[in-house]
Amino acid sequence: MKKLFQKLFTDPSKIEYWESVYDQQDFYADCIWQRMSKALSWLDDLRLFGSSRILDAGCGAGKLAHEAAKRGYHVFGMDYSYGMLVKVSSTRNREGQHNAIPFQGDIESVPLENSSLDVIICLGVISYLKSEEEALRELVRILKPGGVLVLSITNKARLISRMDLPLLLKNMVQKMLNRASASWKKSAGINNAPRLTTYSIPSIQKSLELAGFTVLEYETIPLELLTFFGREVLPRKMAIKITLFFEQFSNIPIIGSFGGMCMFKAKKNS
Repeated sequence: MKKLFQKLFTDPSKIEYWESVYDQQDFYADCIWQRMSKALSWLDDLRLFGSSRILDAGCGAGKLAHEAAKRGYHVFGMDYSYGMLVKVSSTRNREGQHNAIPFQGDIESVPLENSSLDVIICLGVISYLKSEEEALRELVRILKPGGVLVLSITNKARLISRMDLPLLLKNMVQKMLNRASASWKKSAGINNAPRLTTYSIPSIQKSLELAGFTVLEYETIPLELLTFFGREVLPRKMAIKITLFFEQFSNIPIIGSFGGMCMFKAKKNS
């Protein structure tokens, strides 16, 4: 699955999209902005020294890496896609950010030394992997003891998607059909279309703990608008209001696992 997504993110049109996504005037762009802003807010709360070393793992076109570099930190922007790194380098050269260093790498095999980083920010990346375990082991390896990981996932239990009952039923049927045909496709050498991996919040908390992290806090933010049969049938402003109304309950204890995306701040154990 990872290879399919890696190929997807080397497509020139996808590279252009991810460079411009923060400039789009739509709900999804607002959600991505919120995700980046929360990551930077947690970074600011750490009150790091200017010499601190930060990795943006899966940096894409480099928006977050550049924002972190503006704060004076030594920032490494890692991505598998060479095309993405060209965009990062272009902005770096244009803005004279000599403390922002892009390089090509795989999150499951990062070309950095043990305990060499103070902070790792990894937004959305593990949703493109078959399993998070190997990536988390690699991230804990390169992080200093006491260093901080900021991680985001797509929530399996997100409420908004569960409210579209027809689409939910369709996906359940499709999932059963996919399972029934999986062995035949494998024997025929046919690759399934890549699908994002979603995670429950308790499962990721457990995975983080097993990898050697202590979860300090987590917060959910929106991801998608309310739909019906997978389509936006309500006026956009109304759909946004309804979505945000339900999302505001996502951080309440006990029912706090229903937000669209979940962000974790975790510390590597000493």
